[in-house]
Amino acid sequence: MRWDDLDGATEGLVCLAGGGGGRPLAAAVRGHDAGAVRDCVGRLKALFGKDLYLDLQRHLDPGEERFNRALLAVAGSTAFP
Repeated sequence: MRWDDLDGATEGLVCLAGGGGGRPLAAAVRGHDAGAVRDCVGRLKALFGKDLYLDLQRHLDPGEERFNRALLAVAGSTAFP
């Protein structure tokens, strides 16, 4: 889906953002692009408001813990639940 597809169509939906390879927030965090992270979080908050959560996953993958720490830093700097 594109961002525009979600505009005005998120009532009753809950957004879990963070984990997974193709999600915009995960891609921005993996790319260490602070501006892209802020833009993505802003767009998600505008679309989902209080129904937006950061999801952390643990599959015992060697690089996963470092990625999860980066997501937690995003959560702390953006008031992301």
